This record gives sequence, structure tokens and C-alpha cells, in this order.
Amino acid sequence: MDSYPCPACGGRATEATGCQRCGRPHDPDAAAFALFRRTAAALDTKKKNLTADQKLLSSQIASVTAQRDSLRRKILSRLTEEDNGGGTDRVPLSQRFLRRARGNAFHHPAEDPADAPQSTPNGASPAASTTPPAPTDTTPPPAEQSAPRQ
Repeated sequence: MDSYPCPACGGRATEATGCQRCGRPHDPDAAAFALFRRTAAALDTKKKNLTADQKLLSSQIASVTAQRDSLRRKILSRLTEEDNGGGTDRVPLSQRFLRRARGNAFHHPAEDPADAPQSTPNGASPAASTTPPAPTDTTPPPAEQSAPRQ
């Protein structure tokens, strides 16, 4: 059985006995108010915990992303150095690495010109082919049309 503070004297009150201090009968509104107050406090605590968890996750993501990017740069740098020492009749290691790594963490589209948007058979870019055309009809909807002039 939940207790709540008596609205008159602040004593402990329950549904069965009312206020034990001043004898006031059970007040359902005061009981509901106390319940909502406890619920709001619990939700506020939960919100604070979620905010702290979100901040922690954001910092972990930033750290892992920085480590990933650092290793990626290190690997690509090493491959580029190996390319400079190799023969001229073969595909550079860094290009083979990028080609093999498409779709995974090593591949970065901004660094590979092969990932630039290709044109479609009609000569338009892919973005243009998926974008709906802008409406050309400038006639207002029927509700906005004015009455015909005489």
C-alpha cells in the first residue's frame, strides 16, 4: 500500500487509514499527486543516466574512430612507400589495396577517383536520375483559384 504526504499536515497518509497524524480521510487527488511526483523523479533520474551513457558512448566512438583512421592512414602510407620501391609494370599496392578494400573500413570514397559518380546511359549523373523532376505546373490548387471574371 502506497503512502503519501497529507496535504493538510504533511503526515503519512494511506488509502486505508487516511492521515495518521491529523486524522484527515484519504485524499485520492493527493495520493495521485504523490504518485506522479515519484514517477517524474524516477524518469528524471533515468534521463540523467541516459545522458551520461550517451556522452560516454560518444567519447568511445570518437576514440575508436580516431584509432581506426590512424591505422588506416598508417597502412595506406606503408603501401604507398612500397609502391615507390616497386617496378613500373604492375598495379601499385595501394591501388590494389583500395580496390580489394571497397566496402570496408579501409576504403574512403573521397580518396578514390573511381568512386566519383558515374554517368548513367542517358548521360545524367545517378543523383539526377533518382531526383524527381520539379513541378512545372504553376496553376494554383482549386481552393486557391479566384472566381472567373466577367
